[in-house]
Amino acid sequence: MVLRAFRKRHNAFNRRLSGYSLVPALAFVERTGMWHLSSVPKRTRGPVIKMPLPSDAGLVRVSEATAICALARLATRRELRKVRLCAQCGDNWLVSEREIDRFCRDACRKEFHATSDEGKRKHRERQKDYRDREKEKGLVQWK
Repeated sequence: MVLRAFRKRHNAFNRRLSGYSLVPALAFVERTGMWHLSSVPKRTRGPVIKMPLPSDAGLVRVSEATAICALARLATRRELRKVRLCAQCGDNWLVSEREIDRFCRDACRKEFHATSDEGKRKHRERQKDYRDREKEKGLVQWK
């Protein structure tokens, strides 16, 4: 029963992927010294956005097909966990190796920590530690 449901979802997913024209491409990863076989979209589909590369190395054009290829590569490497929605706004996606990176930008991180129960609790603890240290120094008299 479970296997049948899995196959049904798997086949439906592959039917959706069949709408994309992909071509094989080789990529060389300098730090590992290895070649990787991948698929890249033959043509764009949907809107195209320009994303800046790290270190001002230019811009890369990203379309729906490009995103599908990237997600498929991550899935085959069991790295899909790296892709997640921002924990605060829930509108923007982010990709990160580290699980602690949960926010798309600094503003979302600050808002989350200022408004969440967890953030408020941590702030209270930090403030208490600070007051305790100041008391020990004898510099401040707290009421």
